[in-house]
Order: sequence, then structure tokens, then C-alpha cells
Amino acid sequence: MAVLTVVCYHAFPEWLSGGFVGVDIFFVISGFLISGIIFESIQKDRLALADFYIRRVIRIFPAVVVVLLAVCTVGWFTLYADEYKQLGKHMAGAAGFVSNLIFWGEAGYFDNSAQTKPLLHFWSLAVEEQFYLIWPIALWLVSRSRVSMGLFLTCTVGLSFAAGLWQVQNDLAASFYFPHARLWELGMGAALAYSVAKEKPLHNHTEALRPRRLSGAMSVLGFVLIVLGAAVFTGDVPYPGWRALLPTLGTTLVIAAGPHAWLNRVVLSARWLVFVGLISFPLYLWHWPLLSFGHIVHAGTPDAAVRTGLIGLSLLLAWLTYRLVEVPLRYGKTTRLKVPALVGAMVVAGCLGGMCFRFDGFPQRFPHAYDDDRKMADWDYPSREMKSVVLADVPVYAVGGSGKQTLFFGDSNIEQYGPRIAELLAHNRGSERGAIFLTQGGAIPIDGIRRSDNHQTNVDNFLRIAAGENVDRVVIGAAWSLYFNADKADLGLSGPIVPRYFADGISLEQAEGQRRATDRLEKMVAQLVHQGKVVYLLAGIPGGREFAAQTRTAPRKFVLEDAQLSDQLPGVPRAQVDRRLEVASKVLAEVAASTGATLVRPVEYLCTHDVCPVQFHKDAGHLRASFARHRLTYLDQTVSNQPSQ
Repeated sequence: MAVLTVVCYHAFPEWLSGGFVGVDIFFVISGFLISGIIFESIQKDRLALADFYIRRVIRIFPAVVVVLLAVCTVGWFTLYADEYKQLGKHMAGAAGFVSNLIFWGEAGYFDNSAQTKPLLHFWSLAVEEQFYLIWPIALWLVSRSRVSMGLFLTCTVGLSFAAGLWQVQNDLAASFYFPHARLWELGMGAALAYSVAKEKPLHNHTEALRPRRLSGAMSVLGFVLIVLGAAVFTGDVPYPGWRALLPTLGTTLVIAAGPHAWLNRVVLSARWLVFVGLISFPLYLWHWPLLSFGHIVHAGTPDAAVRTGLIGLSLLLAWLTYRLVEVPLRYGKTTRLKVPALVGAMVVAGCLGGMCFRFDGFPQRFPHAYDDDRKMADWDYPSREMKSVVLADVPVYAVGGSGKQTLFFGDSNIEQYGPRIAELLAHNRGSERGAIFLTQGGAIPIDGIRRSDNHQTNVDNFLRIAAGENVDRVVIGAAWSLYFNADKADLGLSGPIVPRYFADGISLEQAEGQRRATDRLEKMVAQLVHQGKVVYLLAGIPGGREFAAQTRTAPRKFVLEDAQLSDQLPGVPRAQVDRRLEVASKVLAEVAASTGATLVRPVEYLCTHDVCPVQFHKDAGHLRASFARHRLTYLDQTVSNQPSQ
């Protein structure tokens, strides 16, 4: 059931919007099964840690090695150099069971789409293995102490749950990937296993105390909680947090109901479900790389027929892996070389990944694709001309002279103009004009707007610097559509950690949230104008998934030498770009009209009447630094001696 919900969610999220709860189901089941083995060994007073870890190696390593080597091979033929380099890092992380930490480190404004990471799903396996690295030792130590095992488990689950609640409000990515925020889910399964080990299982009371109908009710209630979470939750809600209680409590109830409960005995014990259970681990490992490569090759989500075919292929590969790899190694003849060979194979897989990363994804594989690789790396902020300074106790970047200053405030869509402004002002000295950049990726430049991870832009710092006598012009810009548009995938963003933005708890994707954000931006701009500042509101650039280099070769052929490269593509229809910018453009136009600020619309300069070219983009939402430095002129007025208004 756990793997089926995850597979369905990954292949058809429109059918099961919360299918990601399958991972939580998996954690509880894993905690129950593995902890049960540990408790049984402790009761027999013969817990052998070496034997425990040997069994884990034999259980986990065979399928993992096969999948890693297969993904590495397919990636050689299908991935750009930068993608293959990233895959190498992910391979090394998977082989070392630290994938969750690597993906946490990548989460952020410039993170590429989850669908383009074939090994993203290894994060959950890393969490599990990190748990089992210390869990047997912890349980053994507690069993040898005067501390009650029940108290230890209760405190562990409670503290981890509390940490997860705090983390989901303060660092959403960490709450998703870090083991301490997931420990309570495995701990719930462990607590249930302890109940069984103490011969006080919830499903083993006498018939007088526990009628069979009670077990049936427990399993049905648990199943309903699981289905409710899978059907109601979406990728937009902060997760895990308290919402993970639905699948975890549901799974605990289903297990506690015991094998004789009607649902467990009749429905969940159906032959086809038992078969899926047998191949569940290799199925989990295979399905996501296949779907990810399908997304990469098709430059977007494949149609339903292709996704169905890929799931069918993952079932076949999972069965073959189970029959030809897992069964012989897990249940075949035991030899002294088995474990060293498996460990050696995992080391080889990790080293191959390390080589892919060390040698920059071997760009010589596809010389014709090298140009797009260079474009994706074309970013220059802070530029070489900028210097780091502190103004009003705030660290900023500055360029040019110490005379009148233009203050640039916003997210990385302001940063992309750094090379151009630096080019214009780098030779200014003394009392000549200069520029100040106060920016942060993914930070909306409006006061009081909360991100889904509770981050808020520090507008007070900006206003304090802007109030300075030397600052006479202010440029406020951002990837506004990122904050106001609901369809993040259309903008080139997707994955488990895509932030949302709220005004007084109301999403900026809703009309009321947009109105409140408009009012706050208007108030801030009006204050600046009242202080005598010349204010420019900079709209967003043309952007979306078609502008990303990974999707510009659309669709990729299996051998990239024959693919059509991005500069040969005509571009994206202007009407499609205008539709993406529509909501944000309306907000900015309203603020500019009411305050007297100057509205600068890059789309008027970067697009023709019919089409917006794609070859000047670094990725889905940013322009290349080399293009910006030499050809973006529409912000020159903000640092010229005679500004336009």
C-alpha cells in the first residue's frame, strides 16, 4: 500500500494529490518490522550488532547497486553535462546514504525541478538507514539501563514530533529531509513493536475484551485515515508536521488490528497486493528514475500513455530485480565474500558518481550541447566589480562612486542585472554615482508577506538604507509571478519544497491575498516617493519551463548529438508569456499609477509582438550574465545622470 500510493502520486498526481504520504506509511512499517527484530534479540539477550548490519547490507545493497549503475548508464546517453554532474553527486550521496542531506542543501531558489533528479527518492532510504545506524545501539543501551523502554520510546516520539512541528514552521526543507523531524514516524512503528515484544499486543486481548469487530473497526479507521491523507493533501501544504499524523496513525491502527481483522485478512492480503509487497523495495527504487528520465527526454511531463508504460516497465524491472538479484543474494548460499562484494559494489557505484561530479559531467560526450551547458552556468552576482560593504548595519554589495546612489532591492531577478549596472558604473570614483544591491533569492520585496517556511523579507533594513540622503533612486524588482501565480510547474518550479507566500494567512495566489499585497507595496512605495525618491517598479522577465536549457532541446533524442539545440528554436509565444505575467503586471501597474512610480516592463524590450526568444536565458527565470552585461539597456536610466520618469 505504501509503495502504490507513492507510485501513483509520482505518475498521476492529478489522481492522488497526497500520495506522498506513502513514505510516512513506509517509515511506520519499517520501524515496526526492524524494531521488532531488535526487541526479539534483546529479549533473548543476544543482540549481535554485526549480524544486524550484515542483514541490512544483504537486504538493501543488491537492488540499490543495480539501480544506481543503471541510472548512471542511462544518464550517460541522455543528460547534459551539468545534469550528469549533479547526478554524479546524487549517486555518491545515495551510495553513502546521505541523499537527504544533499537534497536539503540544494533546496532553494535556484534548485532545479524535482522531476529532473532521477535519484531524488533516495532521500527516504537515507533517512531510514541513518535511523538504523544508531537505533539498535540506543535500544540496547536503554535495555541495559534503569530507564523504562516505554518511557524512552514515548519521549523519543514526542520530542521528535515537537521538533518536526517547529521545523516545518521555520525551515520547511529541513523538516522534510532531516532525520530528527522524521524519527517519530519510525518511532511509532517501534513503539508498536515493543508492545508486541512485551506480549501485550493491541490485537491479542482475550475475545471477551476484544471482539473481532473491534479489530475490524481499528483496521477500517486506520485505512480511512490513510486514504484521507492521500486524497486531501496536496504538494502546496507544509509537510510533514501535524498532517503526517493521518498516515502514521492510520498505519499504526492497521498493523495493531492484527492479521485477523477483516480488512487485513481479505483486502490487504489479496494475492496481487502480496505480490506488490514482495517487489515493493525494487519497485520503489525503479519507478522514479524511469519517470524522471521520461520527463527529461520529453522536456516536460509525458502523456498518460507514456507514464503508464513506464510504470509497467518499473513493475517488470522490479520483478526481475527481485527474482534475479534479491532472492539469490538474500536467500541463496551464504559465503564469506557476499557482504564484502556487496560493500565493494556500493563503493564502486559511489566512486563512479564521484567521478561524474569531479569531471563536470564529462561534457566531451556531446560537444554540440556544450553551448547550452555554458549558458546554464552563466551567472555573475556579485560581479567582480562589486564590493561588500555594511550600510546601516546591513551587509550589501556596492559598485561605483560614493556620490548619489541607486538602491536595488528584491530577489535574484534584481541580482541578474548586477553585471549590467557594474559595467556602467565600475569606473566611477569619488563623488560620482554609485549603486547598492540589497537582495535575497526567493524573498518577495513586500513588507509582512510570510513564506510557507515562515521566512519574511526584512523590509525595515531596506527602508532604513533607502532613507539615507545619498540614495535618490530606488529600483524594486522580483520574479513577481513566482509569488502570485498558482501554477509553479508552469514557471519551471516543482518538487516537494516549493514555497508559497501569504499575506495575513491568505495566499497571494488568491484575489484577497493579491489585494493585501498590493496595498502593502503601495504603502511602501508611497513612503519612498514622499521622501523625494525616484522609484522604479521593475516587472518580471519572460520566463517558464520552456526557457530552461534542460527543456529547450525539446524533446531530446536518446543520443543528443542529433538533437535540435535551443538557439534554433523560434521562442515562446508572446501571448503565453503575457498570460503568466498578467496577475503581477496588474498589481504593479496599479501601484505605479497610484504612487507616481515608474513601471519598467522587461517583456517590452525582450520580446517582439509575437514571440519571446529563449536563447538569452540561463534557466527558467533568469537571464544570462553575459547577455545582461552587454545588451540589457532598459535599466540604464536608473543610474544615468538624467533619469527618465
